[in-house]
Amino acid sequence: VGHGPATEEIDSDRQTVFTRLDRAMARRGLVEGLRRELLRADLHLTVPEYLVVTALVTLSGLAIGYLISRFWVSALVLAIGSALLPIIYVRWRQRRRVTAFNNQLESVLSLVVAAMRAGYSLLQSFDYVSRRLPDPAATHFARVVREVTLGLSMSDALENLLARTQSEDMELIVTAISIHDEVGGNLTVILDTVTHTIRERVRIKQEIRSLTSMQRGSAYILVALPFIVTGVLFVLSPDYMMRLFEPGPTLCIPFAALVCMALGFVLTRRIMDIEV
Repeated sequence: VGHGPATEEIDSDRQTVFTRLDRAMARRGLVEGLRRELLRADLHLTVPEYLVVTALVTLSGLAIGYLISRFWVSALVLAIGSALLPIIYVRWRQRRRVTAFNNQLESVLSLVVAAMRAGYSLLQSFDYVSRRLPDPAATHFARVVREVTLGLSMSDALENLLARTQSEDMELIVTAISIHDEVGGNLTVILDTVTHTIRERVRIKQEIRSLTSMQRGSAYILVALPFIVTGVLFVLSPDYMMRLFEPGPTLCIPFAALVCMALGFVLTRRIMDIEV
């Protein structure tokens, strides 16, 4: 208990250092893209904190690889794989968050339409949604309300929402609201039609996902298996594996294998990627 204030002071100093670094990098325009990616993944990290985590994970992979195999090439391979882990994690969180948001859009539109029919404005309807639904819809629409309250136009706030979510269904909603702002009309009727369209799209996407689940699993396994086997062989017998990387014709084998696996994975995903 006696260390509580000291611990809080250290945490505060750490936050201050990372916050200052983040602001300094932002002023030079170095972190905007990465900051947007972290925001889309709903990771409460500054860019310097994310870079430090990536560096620590990479160094850990390098150290573990060298301690296990006592061979620098194996250590470098594991370090490169470790460096990709934070990127893969961010992408995974983004996809999961977008999927969860898309699954909530039908409920979002139903609440918005009901609120507008009860006499609420569009902004008040978004505030109602942010208080009634769980994340991620609550967070996204609460931010829209906050941005409009601070002086941003509704169209700009919705464009920011679209940039954060990267959702095709949300793009349909934003387009419908923008057209209504320009030409007028009954927005509740328009949103009712959009709700029906999104409901059918979600249903068809779920059916397609169920029908292609086995093929997607096979694609991931076939791509991951060569890397797993190669990593195990590098750890168990690095001298044997290094013959593939000696100067000469054998050097073409690993590069050709990478190209073929990448092409096979892309083609498999293209076959299963059915637009709705």
